[in-house]
Amino acid sequence: MVEELQKEEVSNSSNDKSKRVEFVPDSNIYESQNERLLTIEMPGVDEKSVEISLKDDILTITGKSGFEIPKDYKKLYSEFQIGDFRRDFKVTKPIDMENGIATMKNGQLKLTIPKIKPQAKK
Repeated sequence: MVEELQKEEVSNSSNDKSKRVEFVPDSNIYESQNERLLTIEMPGVDEKSVEISLKDDILTITGKSGFEIPKDYKKLYSEFQIGDFRRDFKVTKPIDMENGIATMKNGQLKLTIPKIKPQAKK
């Protein structure tokens, strides 16, 4: 597991009781020399519903997933998770969220975050 950005085991409860967390999407964390890449599987998620925040060394990604049922049909079976979701990650070393880049393509969120290099001691 990457030390600088780690998966934080959190409960599915949110401090905001008005938003119930229905599921926790799958994710991967990668690292290069200069940045970290976080990918999260989000089929059926409108990118406008995704919110990304960093507070008290916790990177939080929230949003809502949903699928429309075709007109004149009823749902018999579905494996897709729908509803509100939340993922929390513990940030243990400095990252540059101001210059981070988030993209959404083919149901996958990619968050590229530059590392902050430590200052050389004089």
